[in-house]
Amino acid sequence: MKKNISTPTTSDLLSIEDMVMMSCDDVQKYMATQREKYLSMHTAPITQGKGSDKRWTTRVPDKNKPDGRRVIRKPTKEEVENEVIQFYKEQEISTGKARVFAAITLSALFPLWIDYASERPNIASETLRKYRNDYKRFIADSDFGRMKVKDIDYIDIEEFLIAEIQRLNLKKKALGNLFGYLKNVFAYAMRKRIIRSNPCDLVDLKNVRPYCDNTARTSTERVLTDVEISELLHTLHQHQAEYPLYMADYAIEICLHTGLRVGEVAALRWDCIANGELHIRQSEHRVDHNDGASTYEIGATKNGKERRIPISDSLQAVFDRIRTLHEGHGIDSGYIIADTNGRVIAPTISKAMYRRGVEANINAKSIHALRRTVSSKLNSRLPSATVALIMGHTEEVNQTHYNYDIMELTVKKSAMEQICAIST
Repeated sequence: MKKNISTPTTSDLLSIEDMVMMSCDDVQKYMATQREKYLSMHTAPITQGKGSDKRWTTRVPDKNKPDGRRVIRKPTKEEVENEVIQFYKEQEISTGKARVFAAITLSALFPLWIDYASERPNIASETLRKYRNDYKRFIADSDFGRMKVKDIDYIDIEEFLIAEIQRLNLKKKALGNLFGYLKNVFAYAMRKRIIRSNPCDLVDLKNVRPYCDNTARTSTERVLTDVEISELLHTLHQHQAEYPLYMADYAIEICLHTGLRVGEVAALRWDCIANGELHIRQSEHRVDHNDGASTYEIGATKNGKERRIPISDSLQAVFDRIRTLHEGHGIDSGYIIADTNGRVIAPTISKAMYRRGVEANINAKSIHALRRTVSSKLNSRLPSATVALIMGHTEEVNQTHYNYDIMELTVKKSAMEQICAIST
């Protein structure tokens, strides 16, 4: 009968299953061979102290130490030998991993980088979902993705970026996102010692940007005119009259008065209203689970900060109409955008905005178009720093992405006529 044997570590060359099939004598011979093998790799002497300290000592390589060696000191020689054996086992595993990583392709490394990024504190589930979607879009099945990471140089990267721009008609922002992914993935490869330097550092985007689609979207595709705002409100009120409990319509109205993000309006609670201000403390976030399911949960705002928005008389009227509806239909919810089934989620609001936009025959049909519109109108009346605080983004973002020309043609025409009158 076989004797019980101690379970070998995962660093041993044979698997546990292989060893169970061996006789006790064979296992002992194998373990002795392995012990001799690892000890033979050690060239430094193992000595016992001759003074009051009788412990056994040796040194193993360690590049992090000033002299390149790490001291192992134990009460017995056997303990020192065991420590030495463990050191060389780990070295062997590390070398094996290095060989695997040396052959890894970009397609194989990219998901590992996403897993690494997911461990960062406070990274949004939506951000990780974008990483995964863009991985499938750009890298997963591409010839570039099948290249070994260690073989990719900056010329390969530039040629790949140009090819993707031409294939998908990318704009500069999309190019920036794609290049950012690559730079981070290669930085991760450096952390894993797959490569010594980041090839993205040598990429010159001046060689790449000219291939981008530079056709700028017009203001009419990004913000609503006063006429379109009027048409949207008329459409909303018509739909509310026919379907008074369709709460997504009221969410759109609130966004039209505040410029809230769709996740923020979905997370609004009645206790967010205080002292004539709307306190934005939280937002809805989509959370993707390992089983493929998604849930919508309430968490922090996009920048993790609370902000306050003054409540106009028009906005207060919207809140009063919603409260009356809740009371009249027995809706007892802490959330403002809620019906008899509970809180209404952000995707429902976004879809409703698109449908009302089609019905109103307006060009911009997203909640974010309302956000850009509100911000642009505020920029024409308030300092940029104040608008940034109200909207919950930085001044730079405010000026770059939320400051559109919303002045009506009649006003511009009047100004031009005044100039002509002065010149004549």
